[in-house]
Amino acid sequence: MTPYMASPLLSLNLTISGPGAMTPYMASPLLSLNLTISGPGAMTPRMASPLLSLNLTISGPGAMTPYMASPLLSLNLTISGPGAMTPRMASPLLSLNLTISGPGAMTPYMASPLLSLNLTISGPGAMTPRMASPLLSLNLTVSIFLVLLHPL
Repeated sequence: MTPYMASPLLSLNLTISGPGAMTPYMASPLLSLNLTISGPGAMTPRMASPLLSLNLTISGPGAMTPYMASPLLSLNLTISGPGAMTPRMASPLLSLNLTISGPGAMTPYMASPLLSLNLTISGPGAMTPRMASPLLSLNLTVSIFLVLLHPL
């Protein structure tokens, strides 16, 4: 945890593969979790590792087909400590990326997720003249793909 070491205090990689992931067409696991917790050494200006980094991917039945690799739920969470709020580092205090793919996104014709959320909250260090990160940035995208078939 010294400034010369970039190893996190805790690193967890968990992968659970379902039946669909064991086919030759799909390598996406049913559940993928990456968790990294960095100690005080990672919060120095020389290190850009966040205090907490979480990557969670849950793949549903639609994501286990040969046509769609988009997961049913994808969550990326990054929380940076005080060391990341210095003018030398541009990491936000909180960054959240959430993607939920519905039935429309699991068809071969539509790759857009049903819900996509990008949230960024920057601390005091990001509000300095050297950094252009806003205090709050929210991007929300909701895609709905509806096909109505009428008999002729």
